Order: sequence, then structure tokens, then C-alpha cells
Amino acid sequence: MSYAVRKDGGWRAVNTKDDLLDGETWSEVQPPLPPQPDPRISEIDSLLADIDLKGARLSREIAFALAAGSPAPSQSVQKLTALEAQAATLRAERRTLTP
Repeated sequence: MSYAVRKDGGWRAVNTKDDLLDGETWSEVQPPLPPQPDPRISEIDSLLADIDLKGARLSREIAFALAAGSPAPSQSVQKLTALEAQAATLRAERRTLTP
């Protein structure tokens, strides 16, 4: 099997040199596979999205109470504070991972 290799390191299998596209070079040796993203990245992104959804409801509860002249519900404030702490931890971990 032969390979068409792009300048960015990507490649695809080809049968003949006639299968090459502009900007590709021919190789008889299989190029290395490109690095795969850490699966933890998508897991963290999903967890952060979930935290955002949960936080939105709590933020609305707090905002409605304050707009009505009532104190913010302490349970909602505590839950939102806990969610923000979780999100901060996840964001810090996310920054250490290569995209």
C-alpha cells in the first residue's frame, strides 16, 4: 500500500501516484498516526456544559427572588457556589490538557 501525505502531516492510503492531489507527496512507508486528543477533554467539556445548565436554573431562582425584593434563596446560592467550585476545578484541569 502507498500513501498520499499532506504538508500538515495528514495522510490517506492511495493505489497509484495518479491518486495524489495537489500539495500531497507520495510515500511507500506509512506515516505515523496523528496524535489523538485526550478523551478527558470531551468528558470535561460535557461536564462543564451540564454545570452551566444546572447553574442557569439556580441563577434564575436567585435573580427572580432579588427582583421581587426577597433575599436570594440560601439553598440555591449554596448549590450555585458548589457548582462554580466544581467548574473552576474542571476548567483548571482542562487547561492542562492538550487540545
